[in-house]
Amino acid sequence: MKIRSPSPHVLELTDSGNLLLWVGAFGFGFGFLAIFLAVAQHLVGAGLIGAVLGVAGAVCSLSSRARAF
Repeated sequence: MKIRSPSPHVLELTDSGNLLLWVGAFGFGFGFLAIFLAVAQHLVGAGLIGAVLGVAGAVCSLSSRARAF
């Protein structure tokens, strides 16, 4: 995170989006781990929840890359 003051009354705050990237990577990994474990145990509901977490994590990771400057 960078704070810059181009003039005495203005502050600019820029964030690289690293936290969103890490949260997305964790969600992606945890979601697909849940899918693999659900397939091994033949649990359909847990597999669907894992798929939703995996997709949400991928979206978070991709959106953090789009916001990084």
